[in-house]
Amino acid sequence: MKTMNTKQLVEFLKSPGWERTQKITVMDHDYRKLFGSYDDDGSNTEVKFENGFGEKISTLDGVTIIHEQSYDFDTGNPNSLNNDYHGVDIELRAEGVEIIDDENDGKILTPFEVRDLLDGIFHDDNSGVDGDAFMDIDYSEHIK
Repeated sequence: MKTMNTKQLVEFLKSPGWERTQKITVMDHDYRKLFGSYDDDGSNTEVKFENGFGEKISTLDGVTIIHEQSYDFDTGNPNSLNNDYHGVDIELRAEGVEIIDDENDGKILTPFEVRDLLDGIFHDDNSGVDGDAFMDIDYSEHIK
């Protein structure tokens, strides 16, 4: 397992050569009622939907950064895609590395502190890290 401080982590995240994959896990296909939309017989219109989890997995030199989110959409309607973190334990995590807090007596960050650190780095336009490359999950092939 690697050990690095927060400044070293930022530089590491900027490194070229990250291998990226994504995984989509379907949890449910079902029907839901569209309230306010009615069939000819006066009953609520039903639409088929899907929900599950998506992961973006980035790996370099034994370190893996995983971004996970839940999703749902109405079948055949890509514009209905909704993603959030409902049901996800830790949406951003690092494996194969311990991060030392270089501003707090050198303590090792907890998984939740690592999540907050990564989220801050990925959303900071001045960090020089392409956060989208680590976080964007492409559902377009899956939603068709």
